[in-house]
Amino acid sequence: MIADVTGDQRVQRRGRIVIVTIIALFLLACAVLGVFLWQRHQEEQRLGELTAPGLLSVGVPPLDQEIDELAPLENNRGLVATYRDAEAEPITQFRLLNIRVGPGLDLCAALGEVEPELADNCESTAHDLSAHADGPSTILLAEGQLRAATLVVLVAHPANYDAETLRSYVEQAEWMSVRDLADQVG
Repeated sequence: MIADVTGDQRVQRRGRIVIVTIIALFLLACAVLGVFLWQRHQEEQRLGELTAPGLLSVGVPPLDQEIDELAPLENNRGLVATYRDAEAEPITQFRLLNIRVGPGLDLCAALGEVEPELADNCESTAHDLSAHADGPSTILLAEGQLRAATLVVLVAHPANYDAETLRSYVEQAEWMSVRDLADQVG
């Protein structure tokens, strides 16, 4: 009889261990699912912010630098992408703008709403834009092109890029969805 009691206690102990293990695994699975759903919600919220300006596709030039950050422009005008150098440091005076342009809107006026320092020295045709700022505190070049109601503009410091190089990059810009670009940026 004593052997049966010891065997029953072992079975009960194993049963408790199995139950506790099952409960712990269930709680772990719930925690992992919760983290996944929270991350997914954050990604969808971020994508919602980026698509709020009404751009579903954006022009992205084939550059050696990687995009550091993607953000909506003020007043829901479009998106701005900032780049980073080879050491993963942000390049402060080099950015890509995708500006939503309504029918009949002057390209220089659209750029001026986003980059006021470039508004004074801006020239545009129906589809192309060139601007520069030579002020005491801001020295910038900008080249842009209108495609499908979106003005794609590269803004850079003239010490790093000349107008022709910027224009060439803008002309080579490939269209991609905002979602794909956001995934690429991370």
